[in-house]
Amino acid sequence: MEAIQVKAVQLGTMTEGTGQRGAWMKQELIVQTIEQYPKTICVSVWNDTARFVQNNVTSGATLSMRLEVSSREYNGKWYTEATGRDIQVLSGAQQPAPTPPAPQQPDQSAISDDDDLPF
Repeated sequence: MEAIQVKAVQLGTMTEGTGQRGAWMKQELIVQTIEQYPKTICVSVWNDTARFVQNNVTSGATLSMRLEVSSREYNGKWYTEATGRDIQVLSGAQQPAPTPPAPQQPDQSAISDDDDLPF
């Protein structure tokens, strides 16, 4: 499947669990296609891709991704899931929080030694 460009609309909550094959994590990402008539899609991302999305994607970011669509039947009903693969942030990446400036030290020359304070 070829990559498509989408805009991140909303990040869902991270779900984590443990199965027969070990620990897993899943994140839902609501995206909108970039075309004349945009379509909104709920995309599931798993494990390392979920961690990447959580750390690097913000609402409004433009992404490139491959979508893998699969359906399965359970008790006579069909369920469809769109899974995001090979996600790249094209613009709007989350920037690391700026570190606050170090507190200014008082100028030692301005402090007089003839202070009357007992402490």
